[in-house]
Amino acid sequence: MIAGSIAKILKTYHANTASPAIAMTISEDQRVLYSNATPQQDHFFESNFRRPFSNWKANVGLKNTNLDELARNSFLHSAGATLLVVVFLLCGMALTIRATDREARLAQAKSNFVANVSHELKTPLSLISLFSEILELGRVNNEEKKAEYYRIIRHESLRLNTTIDNILDFSRIEAGRKTYQLVDGDMADVIHYVLSTHRYQIVNSGFDIQTDIQPDLPSVLIDRDAMAQAISNLLDNAIKYSGKVKQISLTAKTLASNLCVEIADHGIGIPRAEQARVFEKFYRVGNGLVHDVKGSGLGLSLVKHIIEAHNGTISVESDVGKGSRFRILLPIAASVPSANDA
Repeated sequence: MIAGSIAKILKTYHANTASPAIAMTISEDQRVLYSNATPQQDHFFESNFRRPFSNWKANVGLKNTNLDELARNSFLHSAGATLLVVVFLLCGMALTIRATDREARLAQAKSNFVANVSHELKTPLSLISLFSEILELGRVNNEEKKAEYYRIIRHESLRLNTTIDNILDFSRIEAGRKTYQLVDGDMADVIHYVLSTHRYQIVNSGFDIQTDIQPDLPSVLIDRDAMAQAISNLLDNAIKYSGKVKQISLTAKTLASNLCVEIADHGIGIPRAEQARVFEKFYRVGNGLVHDVKGSGLGLSLVKHIIEAHNGTISVESDVGKGSRFRILLPIAASVPSANDA
């Protein structure tokens, strides 16, 4: 009866008294008044009650475990929680460092872009200013020399216009406002037009352009100006990055259900590890020979955007020191919409 009353009182004031982890015994002298279980080891806590039960003693122990095991489990739980927090912190630090590094590289790329574009704009402007001043002052009496200076001015004007077009198109692409008007077009005409605009640069630089354009090429849906810009950018790169072998080949043919255009040079080439990245904006190959030639880092990214807007693909094959070959594939079938928003 006493044991039942004690258990009832204990449950009233401490609802967890019957917890399977706690073993409690209340005794008077050697007589047990209440016990809910036998501890696994000796009791770890003993205390006498106050009056009027001063001859009662409470002993508390652990039923299914011991202090060493309890401490070990507590340590393991704390260590696991700490390890989890450390892992989350390390992951957060890694992501922060990665984001910071990416932002730093992008900032550096933009800085290089500004420097390179400034050079790309300044060079033709300087030549235009120089030769126009010479002509204006009447320092050239030879008609053939005058014609040559006029050709230089015209070529540098076209070069300047190309650079500005690339920058403006890049801006429109970034803002999502670049559109293309696709109509039936003749790629052979586009290629011949691009070659005619580069004739002075090709001849003046001593290049030999070998063309192999298949007769009666099927028409494809293209934005003529955009496609001319893409071919022009590829041809510019072939000229700028050619080595001592100043030979460029340009071919156009049908390949299965596609029209294939290839531009190949015998220049410095692109390392295999970097070939997948040359179409990224601002990216320039990490090669000292490449950085000797100024460029905006936008040309190939614009080419990729233009070709993909025509439902086509562009790829590159290259070996360092042997040259590069860029291949454009455009679908012949009239499956492209008449206007393509990029």
